[in-house]
Amino acid sequence: MPVNPNPPSQTKRRRAPRADVPRLGPIDAAAEFFDVHPRTVRRMIHAGELKAYRVGRLVKVDMNQVYDLAQPVPPESVSA
Repeated sequence: MPVNPNPPSQTKRRRAPRADVPRLGPIDAAAEFFDVHPRTVRRMIHAGELKAYRVGRLVKVDMNQVYDLAQPVPPESVSA
């Protein structure tokens, strides 16, 4: 019986995450990132500022979009 010169790998290959696929997270994680109440995140979803996805009975948000909503502030606009 011939021996396979390329035996299967013992470890599985992991694919790199695709940039166009939403990384879903709970509303609480988005609220913690924004440092606001989860109700505020729900208001953002209702206003169309943030896209939400229903997964079973849960509502999830795209964490990539959450990170994109955070904008840098110029130093001169922050008062001491």
